[in-house]
Amino acid sequence: MYSVGIDVQDIRPFREKPYETAKKFHERIFTPAEIERCSGRADAADGFAARFAAKEAVMKALGPKRIFPKDIEVSQDSDGRPFVKLRRKNILPDNHAISISLSHTGNMAAAVAIVHPI
Repeated sequence: MYSVGIDVQDIRPFREKPYETAKKFHERIFTPAEIERCSGRADAADGFAARFAAKEAVMKALGPKRIFPKDIEVSQDSDGRPFVKLRRKNILPDNHAISISLSHTGNMAAAVAIVHPI
């Protein structure tokens, strides 16, 4: 099975309500590891917006499954490439993985997620 999801997110809301002033929102959407990673960035808003877009893209690629943003954790490997960790079992079909790509510039962040066989 192959499936694709894409999402574009405006970064401005994350700049207008940063983690320090909107902790409840961020903690409802992002995992502790994502909050720690993004909060340590020079521009935390673009990191949060890109991860939000990635979560939306993953949910779209997975289709009509009951999955929540915190079930999806966006991380990076040692080379800086983003990858997805699903925090619940039985979300993906057997022998499948999710590949993602993130981008941000100016006031926009985007993500693409592909569910594919391995």
